[in-house]
Formats: sequence, C-alpha cells, structure tokens
Amino acid sequence: MDFVERIDLLLKEKNLKRSALCDDLELTHSAISDWKKRGTIPSGDVCVKIAKYLNVDVEYLITGCQKKEPEKVQVKTDNSFILQTLSALQNDIDKTFQTAIDALKK
Repeated sequence: MDFVERIDLLLKEKNLKRSALCDDLELTHSAISDWKKRGTIPSGDVCVKIAKYLNVDVEYLITGCQKKEPEKVQVKTDNSFILQTLSALQNDIDKTFQTAIDALKK
C-alpha cells in the first residue's frame, strides 16, 4: 500500500472525502491524484498536516509502519544493597557528629 492508498483508506475509515481534506488543508483538488500518478509524496509539512487531520502518526502515513511503543523496563531493586548503603551513610553521619561534639568539649 502506498502513501495515497493509505490516505484513501483512512479517509474511508473516517467517512471523509478527498475534497474535504483538500479544502480543509488548502491543497489543490488534484494534489492527491498528482502524488499517485508521480509516485511521490508531498513535503514534510504537508505530510504532518495530513497526518494530524487524519489523526495518525506521520511515520505510519509515509511508511505504513506503526510506531512501536517503547518497551517498559522493569528495574529490580536490591533492597539489601540499599539498606547497606543507608547503614554506611548513617555510620558516617554518626562519626562526623561525634567528632563535632568531641571538638566542642575541648
């Protein structure tokens, strides 16, 4: 399926006409037919306007490929490592605090 065929399919799914798309986006009524005859696609900004009009991703409109959702990465936390780190930090704080108290006593 090419660019124009995807436009036609999306228009059909949304019960819209080519003429409405052209009027709303200020394209000539022969624009879509011309792209089909030449085997071309319009400039990027026109592709973006068409994609927004048809409520699809521009990548799908141009290539026919759906954008994949990024995989969700599940991060496992090692609670024992976190607890050890917090404990070490607490010990450092306690030592610093005790050193400060000792210095004040002198």
